[in-house]
Amino acid sequence: MKIPRIDRRSAVIGLLAAATTPWAMAQADTAGNYPAKTLKMVVPYSPGSVTDTLARMVSERLSQRLGQPVIVENRPGASGQIGTAAAAAAAPDGYTMMLAPPTHIINSVLRKMPYDPIRNFDPVIQVARSNLVLVVNAATPANNLKELVSYLKAQGDNATYASAGQASTLHLYTAQLQQVLGTSMRHVPSKGVPGAIMDVVQNSVTVVLAPMENAVRLIKSGHLKAMAQTGKSRFAEIPDVPTFAEAGLSSVHSELWYGLFLPAGTPKPILAKLNREVAAVLAMPEVKTQLLTAGTEPVGGSPEQLAALCRSELAMWTDVVKRNGIKAD
Repeated sequence: MKIPRIDRRSAVIGLLAAATTPWAMAQADTAGNYPAKTLKMVVPYSPGSVTDTLARMVSERLSQRLGQPVIVENRPGASGQIGTAAAAAAAPDGYTMMLAPPTHIINSVLRKMPYDPIRNFDPVIQVARSNLVLVVNAATPANNLKELVSYLKAQGDNATYASAGQASTLHLYTAQLQQVLGTSMRHVPSKGVPGAIMDVVQNSVTVVLAPMENAVRLIKSGHLKAMAQTGKSRFAEIPDVPTFAEAGLSSVHSELWYGLFLPAGTPKPILAKLNREVAAVLAMPEVKTQLLTAGTEPVGGSPEQLAALCRSELAMWTDVVKRNGIKAD
């Protein structure tokens, strides 16, 4: 049976139209010419943040490997919500990526978001990890975690812990730690991570569970004493500080992580190519050295591994927020 001429013409027009949609063009890119133009890596935080520093390290080498510029675009505001929403709304064609820390998941636990951190993003690869380190003022009468816990329990609610602010990442991480330690420290929110650390240096707050990159120099200089660090292994810059597991608390292993994401629906071949290329960047000796200097370590892995991490984090932080009655300002 012959197709009427008008139907054949309509079919041809339909095929031509379909070939110009973003999805079709992205599929064409998978045939071998991706990327064919400049790529953008969204960072939902200000220049100079750890996430921004990592993005610039990775983007420079990734640009060299892909043969196209990879531009870092800072979109700060609302604890990362503005940049994340922009990345979620971008075309799923492989030309917009986002590098994000755990707040990518935590925000959705604390607030109603215009996006879903799981459904609206395709994980690519975990770029890096960083331990948190529990530190006290150099004059604190404790030299290890066991002694510190005894001291904190004796102090009751006179003992305090600092954070970067109400419902901040450090607030949630320390609330989770306090559940395990069985202490009753009062929360003292500060203005940002540097302020929280300085509160302990000045001995106005008892402890802070600090990001490694912010605390390591003060530990080495003797201004702070490190009791234990999170993570499954010791950070290379402070090898004498035990992990919580080594100090007898195997249930404490949370760490900061930094993941690369694409808008949901990005063609799988493009996602796979970016995973391979970023993994190659992370394996470069000079990149490993730069990451360590910045207080982080390269990770890598598959998209499925990052997806599993995100699901696990969502369940964990939902429980922590509920148990501690934490609410955003």
